[in-house]
Amino acid sequence: AMVCTRSKPKCELCPLSNGCVAYANHSWAEYPGKKPKQTLPERTGYFLLMQHGDEVFLSQRPPVGLWGGLFCFPQFADEAELREWLAQRQIKADNLTQLTAFRHTFSHFHLDIVPMWLTVHSCGACMD
Repeated sequence: AMVCTRSKPKCELCPLSNGCVAYANHSWAEYPGKKPKQTLPERTGYFLLMQHGDEVFLSQRPPVGLWGGLFCFPQFADEAELREWLAQRQIKADNLTQLTAFRHTFSHFHLDIVPMWLTVHSCGACMD
């Protein structure tokens, strides 16, 4: 590992250089080859950006998993789940607006983020 390197190979020190094709062809820079790019799975998350006056609603995520323990905009699998969450809290969603979606890439998956904006005029059950 310390002898056969891509940038500065020490072929003269290598005990295998006599039978090495890369050494014979002066093509050591091609080895080891780059790993093929891994196809990452894709996920979609609907994030609720809910404003009431000069306040926004954040919820604390579970202690383990993605962004464990951090405060975040509520996340949903789809718009129907988001609307159901609002209905359970008796929050009117007449001015719910989808903002421009974007992609955030983690090391192990792509997250397509769909931000949903909602201005709440009267807020009773929404802050519990």
